Amino acid sequence: MRLLDVFLIICKIDIYLTIQNFSMQSSLTENETTDSLLLLPPPTTSEEPNIVLKLGDKLKLDNLGPIIINSDGTTRRITNWDSLTKHEQDSTYRVISARNKRRLEELRRENVMNTTEEGKDVES
Repeated sequence: MRLLDVFLIICKIDIYLTIQNFSMQSSLTENETTDSLLLLPPPTTSEEPNIVLKLGDKLKLDNLGPIIINSDGTTRRITNWDSLTKHEQDSTYRVISARNKRRLEELRRENVMNTTEEGKDVES
């Protein structure tokens, strides 16, 4: 079977499926069509008011917990931050802050070393 034949068969199948889909949709009434759609759930009513930000405003995300710097430079957050007690959050924040500082310094050193090594390779 030639490549052109395969292509023509695929086109015929695509056209057939498109026609079938169109005929199925046109046979439904308007109510049936809207009922069969997957809709997003309505917004939940919460106790907290909506936050309105203006251009240049800052938004603190303290309720999400600190950002953790991994040793490879990627970031993540603590998934159960909201379930920790205030004391656990404070002590965890101190430990993560110190570790993040060390990791950032190491990553910066590695970046500088890699940059200088690349510069030497280019000069050679």
